[in-house]
Amino acid sequence: MAIIFLALLMSMVSMVSTVPISDAQAIDIYEAIQELNRTVASLQQRYYFMATFNEQTVLAAGVAKFDKVLSDELGLYDEGSGKFTAPRSGLYLLTAQILIKGTGHASLELQLNSNLLAVWNIGSGKDLSGQIVYPVLLKKDDTVHVVSRGKVSIYGGNHSFFSGYLIK
Repeated sequence: MAIIFLALLMSMVSMVSTVPISDAQAIDIYEAIQELNRTVASLQQRYYFMATFNEQTVLAAGVAKFDKVLSDELGLYDEGSGKFTAPRSGLYLLTAQILIKGTGHASLELQLNSNLLAVWNIGSGKDLSGQIVYPVLLKKDDTVHVVSRGKVSIYGGNHSFFSGYLIK
């Protein structure tokens, strides 16, 4: 798209030398260039976040609020609500891992706008972990979060985390 626009712009510039343009046409060209610059900047931006827990914790039933953001240049993840908000429409890859401390069982959900996307369970045993990797098409301003279905003691640090990034 950018190449087509550039070719069109070059043809318009070559016409400028032989055909005078109005102020309105000059403004249209300027606005088209600004839009192209915004598009290029948007395509170069990295849409990525990763959050974990500061320390071992007990997850209660409800939204898991990963309270330590490891990477999030654009502020996409809100540790207060535990939700990631998509800054633009596209295909995202979401990942989450939970490492149970000691023995126990965890049942978790990945939710989109508070609707179930996927469920994963970590069986009973000592220090077990469970992961989910989920590609999903999101619209701008969709929210995604992890929900615990019950109380479970987990390890924090980098052992349990939630992350996502825009693939395309």
